[in-house]
Amino acid sequence: MSKAARSVRSFVSAAKAAFDRAQSAAPVRDFARFAEGDRVLINDVKLLDPLKQGKTTEWKYGHINHDSIIGAPAHSLNILSSRGVTLRVNHPTLEQFVSLSPRHVTPIYAQYAAFIVNQLDIHVSPPANPSSPLEILDAGTGHGSLAMHLARAIAAANSPPPAARYPRLPQANLATTITQDEAGLADVWKRWKETRNAVVHTVEVQDVWGRAAERLIRSFRQGLYWPHIDFNIGNVDKWVDQKLAERGQAFLSAVVLDLPDVHLYFPRVLAAIEEDAKLVIYTASITQLCECEKLIEAQGLPLKQEKVVELGSGISDGRVWNVRVTVPRARSRQAASTSSPSSASSDDGESEKVMICRPKVFERLIGGGFIGIWRKTRPVSKPVEDPDVEKISTAE
Repeated sequence: MSKAARSVRSFVSAAKAAFDRAQSAAPVRDFARFAEGDRVLINDVKLLDPLKQGKTTEWKYGHINHDSIIGAPAHSLNILSSRGVTLRVNHPTLEQFVSLSPRHVTPIYAQYAAFIVNQLDIHVSPPANPSSPLEILDAGTGHGSLAMHLARAIAAANSPPPAARYPRLPQANLATTITQDEAGLADVWKRWKETRNAVVHTVEVQDVWGRAAERLIRSFRQGLYWPHIDFNIGNVDKWVDQKLAERGQAFLSAVVLDLPDVHLYFPRVLAAIEEDAKLVIYTASITQLCECEKLIEAQGLPLKQEKVVELGSGISDGRVWNVRVTVPRARSRQAASTSSPSSASSDDGESEKVMICRPKVFERLIGGGFIGIWRKTRPVSKPVEDPDVEKISTAE
C-alpha cells in the first residue's frame, strides 16, 4: 500500500472515530438550564453578552458574574451583582431578543416577522416524498430575525437534532484548518440535515451581515433554531441558478424577499417557486410595490396578487392597500363593443392601462413598512374588467 493510500485510510478511520465519539459522548443540550453561549435578559431591560465561564460583565448596578448564571434552572433567577444589588435573570422572548440584540442592520421586528410567517400559512407535515422537503427561501438575511421566525414555524417537522456540539463557524476571508474531530463533527450534522423534512434557506450578499446573523441565531437559547436554517453568502440570483442546476425543477414552497430593487429578482426567483406557492416582499416604500406590479404586468409573470399591507406604529392592525395595473371599466367595455378588430391597436391597449395605488377603505389586518403577497399561478390569458376603477369618459 502506498504512503498516500495509507494516509487517506488513516484520515477516514480517524473521522469515523470522531463521528462515533460525537454521537455517543457529546454533551446533551439541556434547554431547562442556562448554558454557556446563551444571551440572557437582566431585569427585562439588558441583554447580556453571551455567557462564558469565568467572564464578568460590567453594568450600572455592578459586575455580573456569568458563572452565577451558567447551569442554573432557566426560569426566573435572582443573582447578586458585585454591589449587592439583586438582579432578575430570564431567557428573553424572541421579540425581546430581536429588539435588544446588537445589529449591523435594522431587523424586521418581531411583530412584522410574525405577520409575514402568519401570511405564509405554513403547515408542517411529513412530506409524501422524503426527498422533497418543505423549503423556504429568505433573502436577504440581514439581522436574522425573519430566519428565526421561519425556523420556529417549521422546526416541528424535523427530528431532534444531534446531541453533538455545533460546528465551528468559518471566519470571513480566512482559511481554516479542519481537524479530524471537526471533520467527524461536520459529518454528524451533514447526515442529520439530509433527513430534514423542512428547511429555511437564508441568503445574504454581505459577508459581514450574514456571519453576524448566524452568530446571533446561535446565541438564542443554545442555538435552538440554528439546525433548521442553511446559511448562504452570495447573490440570490446565483444561488437560485445553482440550486436549479442541481435539482432540475422548482423546489421552493415559499419565498420572502427583503432586498433593494426587489422587483428585479422576480423573474429568476420565480423559476424556483413551486406552483401555488407564495412570494412575499418586505419593503419600506409603496413605490417598490408599484414597480413589482408593473414588472408582473409587463412581463406577464404568473403571479396573482393576494394582498398589500402597510405595517407600522400608529396603525393598530395594519392597513390593506390596493396596488395593481388594470384597465378602467369604461375603456374595457368600449373595447369590447368596437365593431372592427383593427380599430384598436395593441399599443393603444397598453396606453389605456392605469396604476392603482391607494389604501382600501374599512379593511384592516394585523400589525414600518409594506408587505406584498403574491401566489404563483398559471399564466392568465387576458385581463378582466375592473369594477374598482371609475368610468372614464371618452366623449370628445
